[in-house]
Amino acid sequence: MKRFLIVTFFAVAIVMVGILFFKGADAQNLQADRGTEAADFTLRTSGGEEVTLSDLRGKVVILDFWATWCPYCVKGIPSLQRMYAAYQEKGLVVLGINIRESIPKVTSFVNAHAITYPMLLDSDGAVAEAYNVRGIPNYLILDGDGVIQYRGFALPDNTEEIISTLLEGAAAS
Repeated sequence: MKRFLIVTFFAVAIVMVGILFFKGADAQNLQADRGTEAADFTLRTSGGEEVTLSDLRGKVVILDFWATWCPYCVKGIPSLQRMYAAYQEKGLVVLGINIRESIPKVTSFVNAHAITYPMLLDSDGAVAEAYNVRGIPNYLILDGDGVIQYRGFALPDNTEEIISTLLEGAAAS
């Protein structure tokens, strides 16, 4: 019993150190990227349409790098869908960027989860690589000028406040 407790203690300690490490990495990503222009890209949606990031200038954009097998990615989808529905007409664009999964798999997932925002396919992972995505989900919020205002492994608690502020700024431009 004592051995079990010791092993459990060390396992919990290792997990806690990992969590602290990733939270620190998240903060470093935010600080490194905030205020820089997002790299342009062109990807196809699961429906075959081309989307180029630079064509969305003047709009606030949320990029969500994700995969169907990632439980944290799946957990974030309802929030993204709700924000997309609430703010789309005001100039918000949400782009899901699926990394290295097949069109049928992504299409089936999108249909099963009733996702209405564009789902882009980064089938070779080149865009994820250009954005230095090292863990998913990975969210970026871009202002109307295409400048990164937030980056993290989770959306911030005040995401809607950030979006509202950025949409006001984009409308004034």
